[in-house]
Amino acid sequence: ISAVEPIEINEDQMVSFTVTLTDIDTAPEELKITGNAANAALLPSDNITSTGEGLTRTVTLSPGANMGGKTKVTLSVNDGDNTVSTETELTVIPVVDIPVALPQELTTKYGKHLPLTLAGTDPDSLGLSFHLVEMPKNGSLIGTAPNLTYRPKAGFEGMDTFQFRVVAGEYKSEPETIVITVLGLGKGDQPILSLARSNDGGLTISWVGEGVLQSSTDLKNWESIENAAKPHTVDPADARRFYRMVQP
Repeated sequence: ISAVEPIEINEDQMVSFTVTLTDIDTAPEELKITGNAANAALLPSDNITSTGEGLTRTVTLSPGANMGGKTKVTLSVNDGDNTVSTETELTVIPVVDIPVALPQELTTKYGKHLPLTLAGTDPDSLGLSFHLVEMPKNGSLIGTAPNLTYRPKAGFEGMDTFQFRVVAGEYKSEPETIVITVLGLGKGDQPILSLARSNDGGLTISWVGEGVLQSSTDLKNWESIENAAKPHTVDPADARRFYRMVQP
């Protein structure tokens, strides 16, 4: 088997090269190449492969993911009776693996807070920190990243988003997006009523869901407000009443 020059590659790369076999007494297809490395963690034996059936073979070395360092590599050829070997040195140059922020698609019910945990990858184990890049437009975030709680705005339903990135050492990821869908009230769900008082003492009544708006002065006798517009405005004179929404 021919000699192999020392090899140098970057982390997370593989390398292929050719070797020439010589055996005047054995058919080429009967010659088998095997390999092993002194540093099996850097280059497992299963990651040393050869292809071809003639006297010229292609050998491929595939170091382990995120591994760097040096190792002696021994290639052996066997004709069924005898084995000969050649050695080379493989150097894998460590490179920085940029951290990656992981996107998520989440769902919450109408008016419900959503606990969530941001996530990212840290291939070089430098330790991740999480940084918000863009805040949600239809809600707010409370807590300290990566452990946050999303609170939708009152009355909001639909899709909201925010962005964050992860930082490992001096290296930062590209921003990634968290998508949150706030479900609307379904048929049969209890309507949700909200009241807002104006400076002159009047009320603006809004609601989500299906129902009939009613008012009362004593919580016993209720009057329906037929065809109430949404939102419904109440004059100051009628503001000192109780209001509720009942399902039809």
